[in-house]
Amino acid sequence: MVRRSLVLVAALVLVAAGCGGDDDGSGSQAPSEAEVTLVAVSECEPARPFEAGEYPGNNVMADVEQEYWTVVPSSYDGSRQVPLYLLLPGGAGRAEPAVAGWRTAFVGLDALVVVPDVHGAARDVDVIRALVDNVADEYCVDTTQVHAIGSSASARFTGQLMAQAPDVIGASAVGLGSFALGLGSFALMQVEPMAPVPVLAWTGDIDKRSTTLGVEQWAAYNGCDTEPTSIDLGSGITHSHYEGCVAPVEFYYLAGMGHQVPSHDCGDQLAYCAEYEEFDLMQAASEFFAANPLPAG
Repeated sequence: MVRRSLVLVAALVLVAAGCGGDDDGSGSQAPSEAEVTLVAVSECEPARPFEAGEYPGNNVMADVEQEYWTVVPSSYDGSRQVPLYLLLPGGAGRAEPAVAGWRTAFVGLDALVVVPDVHGAARDVDVIRALVDNVADEYCVDTTQVHAIGSSASARFTGQLMAQAPDVIGASAVGLGSFALGLGSFALMQVEPMAPVPVLAWTGDIDKRSTTLGVEQWAAYNGCDTEPTSIDLGSGITHSHYEGCVAPVEFYYLAGMGHQVPSHDCGDQLAYCAEYEEFDLMQAASEFFAANPLPAG
């Protein structure tokens, strides 16, 4: 087990007799408040390499084994706590092809990205909880900045994490599929969420109905006003922002986009990605996540 702790360091400035605190009768000078400084130091001793790259891992909880990949950014050196993004693969729920498909979106991130298998028994909230604990032991993670990204076939499981693990997941970016809560054709399940959660959602035309239902249900649960404020960003992109929420809800609808992830630069990943000058999902998600951490402690 790697040690992680918050160390309080007391710096005592020695002063000449008569210039500092009161004499306690022993001949020594007691320091005044101004002479003692408490400095919070984040101490991390990660076991994993500091070098940027993609590293395989294995998470074990009870009799469930889950393979995952950790994408370490070039900014990471283990000296400070960084956010952790859980990217939940769509399709068959396999981590390795998801890493390849999203690789361009990881460029420039100042966060660890963990991509786990989410199929079979690994598609479980408690397994994800164990995974977060394991990664936080291996790397220097800010546990108030753990967030989830899910789309397509993983949208439903992302909704389950939102409902059942708001004490672990600070905010979620979810789209291209159903993550609704209540009854109906696109219902997630009959589960009562533990707490309101911050949600950023996106979709193109193909998944508009199911994604919109999820947005509306979470906006209602989060106590938002019924009608959002919408802004036209250009290129068929509408950004809707709900007011009056206990936890914020934002929604990007990209008219004409397929079952894809919007990005400023798709590289060679055009099957999964749609290029837009006006909107980049990972950039928007990173800003949204930074603004919506879990409470410390």
